[in-house]
Amino acid sequence: MGSSNISVVILTYNGENYLPQLLDKLAVQSVKFELIIIDSSSSDLTHTILKTRGVDYVIIPKNEFNHGGTRNLALNYTKGDIVVYLTQDAIPHDEFAIEYIANGLLKENAAIAYGRQLPYPNSSVLSTFARLANYPAKSLNKNKSLIPKLGIKTCHLSNSFSAYKVDVLKQLGGFPKHCIMCEDVYVGAKAILEGYSIYY
Repeated sequence: MGSSNISVVILTYNGENYLPQLLDKLAVQSVKFELIIIDSSSSDLTHTILKTRGVDYVIIPKNEFNHGGTRNLALNYTKGDIVVYLTQDAIPHDEFAIEYIANGLLKENAAIAYGRQLPYPNSSVLSTFARLANYPAKSLNKNKSLIPKLGIKTCHLSNSFSAYKVDVLKQLGGFPKHCIMCEDVYVGAKAILEGYSIYY
């Protein structure tokens, strides 16, 4: 895969059930990008899959993984102006997924963009409801002025499929280094309070 001003980061751990489909979808994207994979010492066929596909990756000890800190580590490897973070189970819907989310950063004052999450076909009723409730069909550019209306939802985004302007992410101090969850919302809140917007 080539590289441009977009870096795609995937954090993996025992992802053999997802990686073949994910890599297939990434291979046909409409824009070029550099791919960075940080693997937390997988014990399944993850390394074999990546080697077979000719994909470079960095291995870290399993006990050193941290939702915020490992994303910061990956950021150090990026060369793009835009970084897109994907989780290993986030399968792009079509060949325009990376292009569309990167273009979200062209919206007025947007520092972060995140994409819609659709439930898997075999998802439970509760899982399906959660995805559809949190990721509706209508786009929205969220900024500080919407706090009275949206409350905490103003800084809601997705750690599974999100794009950041690298310079702004670094300006905001990156992700919290020791964080077990909601590292994305933390950065989103800082961005909103600094006057940036989050485009969904």
